Amino acid sequence: MAWLPHQRQSPLRQRNPNVPFYPVMSGQSPLAAMPGMVPNTGLNPILPLQLARNNRFNSPLFTGRAALGPPSAGIPFNSALQRGFYPPVNPALGLAPLPPPYDPYAYYPYNDPRYSSSSSSCCDNASNSNSKSDFDFKVKDVTVRGKARSVRCSYLLEAGKFEADLVKYMDKKKEDDVPDKVVDMLISWINREKYSNHDPFDEVTLNILASNVGCKSIMDHSLGRLKSMQDSIQGSEWVRIIGTVYLSSKVDEGLKKWLVKYLKEDRRYEELAGIAKFRKMCVERPEVEAEFMRGLGLWVQPDDKGLRTL
Repeated sequence: MAWLPHQRQSPLRQRNPNVPFYPVMSGQSPLAAMPGMVPNTGLNPILPLQLARNNRFNSPLFTGRAALGPPSAGIPFNSALQRGFYPPVNPALGLAPLPPPYDPYAYYPYNDPRYSSSSSSCCDNASNSNSKSDFDFKVKDVTVRGKARSVRCSYLLEAGKFEADLVKYMDKKKEDDVPDKVVDMLISWINREKYSNHDPFDEVTLNILASNVGCKSIMDHSLGRLKSMQDSIQGSEWVRIIGTVYLSSKVDEGLKKWLVKYLKEDRRYEELAGIAKFRKMCVERPEVEAEFMRGLGLWVQPDDKGLRTL
């Protein structure tokens, strides 16, 4: 149904009747009926609200609502526009969806693309590349899971068992257990004493890998990076870290102490009870729950007196 010329007209035309009037269908944009404009065939009721934000006249769809004014009591559409909800607009009009406003006081994950352009995958980062052309010192190719990586010769001379321990350990681990990007981080540290990574779960994996292959120089550095990431780790990520730490072998005590200390502060561990993945892990892996609770000091150490471990 088209608007009649005397109904809900803009203040500009009410003062000047010579301004042309273009009737529109109910639910359409007020610009849809103007010459040269593509009509909103989807009859999107949200579109007039978004277009009204760009003018200073009353919306033809909702009377008594100033498009750019402050929220008015009793008019839900007016207050809704003040919130950070921006539905998609009609692409036929050539308008792109508006991104939500950036709140400097809101929580954003450590890898949020709104303020970090770096990738969480270190394999895409050139700083973790380990090919011969990247170095001006002597290197030796070490083949790990079918992929050759150049390792500084001087380090291989210092740590004589490193190559054998790394190859043997990685042959027993799948990509899901120890991703190739974590191995690249380890080799990059050996060659450059630095690496790129923004994923705390990969950082924990790197720390455990270094402990198993005897690369102690990276463990303190990795633990320091975890402490800088800890406030940004979400609940489900803590569950993965806890399970990995207490199911892995040769885990450094410093890593366990960091995990227990942070979750014990302000009783953060209580929030884990509300996570379905944590409850499922406790049922399927009760040994993980037992070791974690003993680490927190909530459970006593088991009394194995009178038992025989064969």
